[in-house]
Amino acid sequence: MPPKAKPQLTEEEIAIISQWIKKGADFTLKLSSLPETDTLYQLAAKRFAPGEANVYDFAAASNATIEKLNTENRIVSKEAINSPALDVSFFNAALFDKKQLTELTAIKKQVISLSLARMPVKDADLKTISELENLRHLNLSFTQITGNTLAELKKLKFLTSLSLSGTNIKAEQLNQLKDFPKLKTVFVWKTNTTTTAIEAAQKQISHIRLETGYTGSDTTILQLSSPVVLNEEGVLTEAMPLKLKHYIQGTTIRYTTDGSEPDSILSKEYKTGDMINGNVFIKAKAYKAGWLGSSITEVSFFKSTYLPDSVFFILPPDPSYTGKSNLLIDRMKSEINFKSGAWLAWRQTAMEVMLVFNKPIPIKNVMLSVLKDAGRYIFPPQQIEVWGGTTKSNLRLIGKATPTQLSGMEPISIKGYDCNVSTAPVSYIKLKVKPVPKLPAWHSGKGDKAWLFVDEVLLN
Repeated sequence: MPPKAKPQLTEEEIAIISQWIKKGADFTLKLSSLPETDTLYQLAAKRFAPGEANVYDFAAASNATIEKLNTENRIVSKEAINSPALDVSFFNAALFDKKQLTELTAIKKQVISLSLARMPVKDADLKTISELENLRHLNLSFTQITGNTLAELKKLKFLTSLSLSGTNIKAEQLNQLKDFPKLKTVFVWKTNTTTTAIEAAQKQISHIRLETGYTGSDTTILQLSSPVVLNEEGVLTEAMPLKLKHYIQGTTIRYTTDGSEPDSILSKEYKTGDMINGNVFIKAKAYKAGWLGSSITEVSFFKSTYLPDSVFFILPPDPSYTGKSNLLIDRMKSEINFKSGAWLAWRQTAMEVMLVFNKPIPIKNVMLSVLKDAGRYIFPPQQIEVWGGTTKSNLRLIGKATPTQLSGMEPISIKGYDCNVSTAPVSYIKLKVKPVPKLPAWHSGKGDKAWLFVDEVLLN
């Protein structure tokens, strides 16, 4: 809820949020997909009635374009029912890439609101943002901008509100905003400047309101953004430095490798030079005096000792998510976006692949890098079987594992599921991996078949 002295949610807004949560709190839910008799539809339709909507002189973007731009860390949604205007929000700094801003040029006429709060946005990115010609609201809070290129945003002739809170801008740089055609409000609380300097800047640009936030005795404690993982390698062939970063100075990062939640005292404090090796699951959290601890950042690293000389499908992936078989052994981890093109998926059949080695290898463990996304029916495998031998025609079962299944909705993640084997060196390995045949009773799709998404097979 908002802090005291700030506007509180209305009963109508609370009702809308409650109905949305009851439907699973799905950020991709479209109001247009609900029947007119649905309670959420009726509440929202009243809230965003066409008579109250702004009128725009640009055409709507196609549904296909909007759907393509919706990813795991970027939500593109309509401002209101039947409106051509679009709101865009980014919410996962670890997945942010500046090319994702460039991709918005496909809807540069339709975007009227853009939130990049806590993303690693830099001064140079403002030039790209300035191409969103009908932008009205821009949130750059807690980004890496310094204010040196604010003038780039003058091209946004409809911009009415700009949030620069939590950035390193200086008060004198705000003078660049004085000639912005329609700019009315700029949020500048917790910036790298003083109250006196802000007051002086306000006199220079008196037609723009500089909002410094609530400064009474009931102060608001803000939550830190999550730590960012800078490692590009998801698969390790040797020991590597762990690279964690936070963009607020004086922040301490603590992390665990055993799956437990990091705390501010007992968990290992991250230091430059910390090394990782083998299969490691990192949970990291940021702490700073006077702030609430951040949400947890999770990342998995996988070890790969042996690389097959060739791999081929015995049972091919589903046609909707297919690709070359060497995607499984390219030692390139995919994003959690299941539409990235780096995932292979099975549903109607088991996953069956053959790995071939020109020279026998003394394998001890097989691990699959698997996507978990219960909301999209993507589950861990039901069973993993490893068959091996020195000839293709004479294979025997050398390992078997039954992974633990989901017991409820969990955050989307990538996890390694392994199977230990004990055998003499082998030249051929056949993997038989079964998807879950029926979704559990707690799932909204109970009884339906689950998907199995795999991006890497790792041998050690």
